[in-house]
Amino acid sequence: MKKIVLFLAMTLPLFVLAQDKAGIITYVETIKMDWKPPADLEPEMKAQIEEMRKHMPKSISNYRELAFNEEMAYYHVSPKQAEHEEQLNANGGGHRGGRMMRMMGNADKKHHLNLKKNKYVEKVEFFGRDFLIKDEPIAHEWKIIGEVKEIAGYQCQKATAMIDTTEIVAWFCPFIPVSAGPDGVGKLPGMILELVLRDGSVTLSAESVEVKAVNSDDYDVPKGGKTVSRTEFETIRDEKIAEMREEWKNRRKEGGGGGPRHIRVETH
Repeated sequence: MKKIVLFLAMTLPLFVLAQDKAGIITYVETIKMDWKPPADLEPEMKAQIEEMRKHMPKSISNYRELAFNEEMAYYHVSPKQAEHEEQLNANGGGHRGGRMMRMMGNADKKHHLNLKKNKYVEKVEFFGRDFLIKDEPIAHEWKIIGEVKEIAGYQCQKATAMIDTTEIVAWFCPFIPVSAGPDGVGKLPGMILELVLRDGSVTLSAESVEVKAVNSDDYDVPKGGKTVSRTEFETIRDEKIAEMREEWKNRRKEGGGGGPRHIRVETH
């Protein structure tokens, strides 16, 4: 409690005088490639996956961008991503992780949050099909903690919440009084400049904050694809992942290769 009071006492005068209400934030998304096979997989399949893991990078990084003002927040792939992938290829590293993300529908997703109307639209590709997720923003039950740290030159405060049985950690900045953040997460009294998901396996951290005027009309609401709610999309995703896993098992039993086949996702 003393830390919270001290933080407010030190920052309140600055908060009143200097609030950044529009700009562009560039995030570095770091994904730890530490996925382990489920315990109920057959030993042979487990061994195959473990062998694949030996040749995978320990982590992959990607660049994301959030354009925001007092009316909206738009989250998408940063222009820096293309340069980043070119550099990886030039160094002989390739971008296997990027290909995996595209297959699972993570690389090119777009989020549009209308802060005035409290409406959220996300466009995502999943197994070759486009989906348009329309829903209200997720309202996590945040617990604000009296810890502070500097991110991209801004003082931020820590908050935590639970998603099912996993904890997420957000570092938000009261000096940017826009209730938004990366990957569609928000609903805190300030912009989220760092987000830690999936028990630490995914981290989105602001590399830079460029304060500038942002025109809402320059960031259209995503269109195209099958319109679903967040719950409906999660059901489709879980069913197809389970289907792929079952097909993999059956192919192994039949003596076929272990690689996944294309699985059709019905869009209507």
